[in-house]
Amino acid sequence: MQQRFLIHSAVALLTFAFAFTACDKLPSPGGTSPVPVAKTPGETVQAFYLALNEGKYSEAKAMLSEEALEALKASSEKTEGGLKELANAATKNGTISAVELAGEDIQGEKATVIVHLRFKDGTAEENTKNGLRKVNGAWLLTGGE
Repeated sequence: MQQRFLIHSAVALLTFAFAFTACDKLPSPGGTSPVPVAKTPGETVQAFYLALNEGKYSEAKAMLSEEALEALKASSEKTEGGLKELANAATKNGTISAVELAGEDIQGEKATVIVHLRFKDGTAEENTKNGLRKVNGAWLLTGGE
């Protein structure tokens, strides 16, 4: 049960990359390389999952809010593999074949995005909810709904 909770938490936290080609770029918090900024909450969630799927953990982390990063840190401390293990669980070891936007509800600076994750083995994770909030013009995943 706790493993399932961690997997769902990882999925909720680690939700960003079809949109990379249609994104603007802003300087990263560290100031070195630009971080893609999705224009909508749905694009952010899609790009997040695809970054995780491709093992681009630093890009995925750049799409997380401070509270999501804290929750991720707490979850990572409970597992030996940290972010990589959580990402592998969320993406079934990098086998996402599609991230389908099923719903997007924007309420001011907050949003909820629902996606269907499709995997190469033909299975799916339906109705995965992802909470976001707008921070300095960028939509960031909060890890909640």
